Amino acid sequence: MRGGVPPEPALRSPPLRPLSVTLSGFLSRLVLTPSGGRGDLWRLTEPLIYQGADDTFTVPRGFETDLASVPRLFWALFPPHGAWTLAAVVHDFLYVTGQVSRKDADGVFLRIMVASGTKLWRAAVMYRMVRWFGRGIWARKGSAPTE
Repeated sequence: MRGGVPPEPALRSPPLRPLSVTLSGFLSRLVLTPSGGRGDLWRLTEPLIYQGADDTFTVPRGFETDLASVPRLFWALFPPHGAWTLAAVVHDFLYVTGQVSRKDADGVFLRIMVASGTKLWRAAVMYRMVRWFGRGIWARKGSAPTE
């Protein structure tokens, strides 16, 4: 101590955090580029592979997605991308291909959101929205199973 003033504590930087995290269940990383068409579409430049408890889904290179299909009015609370982006891409793929029932596709969406760290209240609301409003999209895309 000099002149009765305690020395300043040493500044410590917070621990470094990884820039990307490998999410359990995903065997590859999500790599997107803006699609040449509409401004709200994104194209996968590499396949995205998700391994669930019973099934493995491969979203192919070239697949186009709008990420989370949220009306622009609600983007302040539910932007199209965030912790739920991986869930949204797999969900879009399952809706387009009809590989599983709509109910199962929505369940996969919820499980991936929770595993990816989406806040539970937000995951619950987004899940409820796809259950309530996804029926029309499911029907328009001509997916195979009906529920």
